[in-house]
Amino acid sequence: NKIQQFLTEDIPSKDITTDLFDNKNDLQNYIIKAKERMVVCGTPIISHCFSDKCNVQIYLTDGSEAQEGDKIGMIHGPFADVVAGERVMLNLLQRMSGIATLTSRLVKNRKNSKVQLLDTRKTIPGLRRFEKYSISIGGGQNHRYDLSSGILIKENHIHSMQSVKQAVEIARVKYPNKMIEVEADSPELATKLAELDIDSILVDNMNPADAKRTIEQVKHINPKIFIEVSGGISESNYQDYMDTGADAISMGCLTHSAQNIDISLVPKTD
Repeated sequence: NKIQQFLTEDIPSKDITTDLFDNKNDLQNYIIKAKERMVVCGTPIISHCFSDKCNVQIYLTDGSEAQEGDKIGMIHGPFADVVAGERVMLNLLQRMSGIATLTSRLVKNRKNSKVQLLDTRKTIPGLRRFEKYSISIGGGQNHRYDLSSGILIKENHIHSMQSVKQAVEIARVKYPNKMIEVEADSPELATKLAELDIDSILVDNMNPADAKRTIEQVKHINPKIFIEVSGGISESNYQDYMDTGADAISMGCLTHSAQNIDISLVPKTD
């Protein structure tokens, strides 16, 4: 349904340029080609971008590593039908492969393989399903999908410890199957939260040294609690948080800073 919306956005009525040419019904093979090193992601969406007159063959499945020049797949169909879906298909494939490639690099290079890399809700509106799928293909883990799927009490929710305690108690009754996480931006708050009936603490906006000290204090009180660190963490500094004792690092950069991968669709010549 999303892809159909994207196609309609690109062609509200008809492609008035292609309609001018008499070769619009000519059948031809078109190759989807990687133009740089990448982790392939998005191949399941390719067939949905083209009409039933087109036949799609996939050569590299999602999660595969491709080199410059590798063929990802081939589309056989009428010229008009291929160009009608080409831009939407490439935009999605480039975006999804870019996210998967960045995520895969960070996951593989992390110096502590026990630490999970999580995504966030910092996604492009309308593309969240595509982007979170790409994170998983790259080896990352999905955090809550939306505001309805998990309880995360953040700084702007907290007016007092009593209000947090009351909210947690209500949540346990009202949403017994939901994970409860609370954000802490100071060691003092984190240690108080460790005494509550919650599943996870989000240690937010602390430097690695402060995060480590805070996590040690929290784990001393509640050894089983899940600890996530977040806030300004990127590829340039995420390794510094690997030895803090955190169970996971959430990184908005996996989506908001991922660069699209260069992929082309060209007529087959051989």
